[in-house]
Amino acid sequence: MKSLTILILLLTSSTIYSNEGKGYSFSLGGGVIYKQNIRDDNQYDKADKNSIVTPIPMAQLSIGPVSISGPNVKVKLPGTTFISPYIGIGRNGERYYGPGMEWRKDSWFAEVGANILMFKLSYSRDVQGRSHGEIMDISYNGRLFLGKVILNYTFSHTFYDKEFTNYYYGVRANEVTGDRPYYAPKSSGTNSVAISPIWLISKNVSWFNSVKATFLGSKIKDSPTVARDWYLTAISGITYKFD
Repeated sequence: MKSLTILILLLTSSTIYSNEGKGYSFSLGGGVIYKQNIRDDNQYDKADKNSIVTPIPMAQLSIGPVSISGPNVKVKLPGTTFISPYIGIGRNGERYYGPGMEWRKDSWFAEVGANILMFKLSYSRDVQGRSHGEIMDISYNGRLFLGKVILNYTFSHTFYDKEFTNYYYGVRANEVTGDRPYYAPKSSGTNSVAISPIWLISKNVSWFNSVKATFLGSKIKDSPTVARDWYLTAISGITYKFD
């Protein structure tokens, strides 16, 4: 869970501090993340709590078309004013160590996608071979400029194929108990909405905040291992951009 929350923040920070006008940029900072847990019995890293508050680092490095945020690397490909394609690799999935269950772990996913005007389309696949899953994502990203505050808002739908949902939310035959039945879900997904205000404190210092609500698809929330229909994630952090 900790690696997943760090990943979320680093991915978010990479959208804020990219420097289009230079061939090099580096930002460093820190903050905290609050996340409601969708599982009651996760034995991984205190993830059995109803909610988790974790201090996290924030770092992003861009060199030309290459952007590095934690374990995630993206490379911008040649595009146009309206279409910006990219390829990348990063961590996805979550760590779920259910009692009496085989451990589910996050994995490396290769990704290809494009930003088209205000929309983002992406496809990624597990290349480490843990879930053998595929993910497709479509999102709309809007932005308002309010003086020194930039208000970003995002609506997105994420689709998970059967292999992904089975690995992370299924219950195998050898894991069945009296109160945990066998479960082999088909493909499913999530819908989410996020509001992310950024206060530009100075030329180099920014205060980033984000609140995101994620709503689980029926095949996910019906899993015997899942305790919620939806969950909140809130992030707050300050970064310094080095010139």
